Amino acid sequence: MRAQISVAAGLTLLVGCATVHRSVLTDKYLENPVPKEDVQVFMADDSIPEHERVAFLSGEGRVTMAHIVDRLRAQAGVLGANAIILRKVRDPSLGEDLLFRLLTGEDDPPEREADAIAIYCPSLDPRAKDRP
Repeated sequence: MRAQISVAAGLTLLVGCATVHRSVLTDKYLENPVPKEDVQVFMADDSIPEHERVAFLSGEGRVTMAHIVDRLRAQAGVLGANAIILRKVRDPSLGEDLLFRLLTGEDDPPEREADAIAIYCPSLDPRAKDRP
């Protein structure tokens, strides 16, 4: 009985999670983590300020795209990046979503994916503006 409860609790923790993988390009910003709320999001075709690439990030999960982007922002902030550039977003269409739910009988959304580049932009860093 306890084993069943433990397995059920473990599965509950997995529901609603987004996984983020990273390939770190530089660790020189690790000493200055950035809160997730301060990590800006750019799309690939936006005008992006001068920056240095910090890491390649990839997120996936059976959650909303907003949740995946928040996880990418959080991971970028841990690395000291103050922005991400979303490069690829895979958000199933309404038809794919309905078909997935119909075929699987599950209420959870289908897998969503996003790839991003974590970047550090000196012009976005309020601490950099205070330095001589």
